[in-house]
Amino acid sequence: MDVITNDLQLLRENITPENQQLLDELAAVRTQLATLIYNKPENLSDEQYRQLVANLRQKSEQLEAELSRRSAEFRTLSEPITIEAVQQLIPEDAALIEFILYKPADIKARQWGKDHYAAYILKSSGEPQWVDLGEVEPIHKAAFFR
Repeated sequence: MDVITNDLQLLRENITPENQQLLDELAAVRTQLATLIYNKPENLSDEQYRQLVANLRQKSEQLEAELSRRSAEFRTLSEPITIEAVQQLIPEDAALIEFILYKPADIKARQWGKDHYAAYILKSSGEPQWVDLGEVEPIHKAAFFR
């Protein structure tokens, strides 16, 4: 969220007034869409609701396309980040590691296990890998209570 907020602030500081108007309109459409998705109005039928969501998504895509056409800054900030693009930034003798906390589940038994740590590993080439590091409690004891 911080990165998105900072990127939008940077974009707002470097955009023309005409494009600022489009960006404001895009923000308003996205807000309407989010509100609609998370708070479905009771007075709309399912079909009316789906149509309204589809219309707002289409309007958002049109505004994004127009902003991308007009603004190199917006185009750069709105490009999706791919694994391949990240891999190009990783030195050959290095790896990007991201740690996550997750709760394993036994779907058939409908039970959750104890919290675990895992690591996602991305090298300069090859497929991303992940490793289950084990339960949280022993890791915390080893790392924090020596």
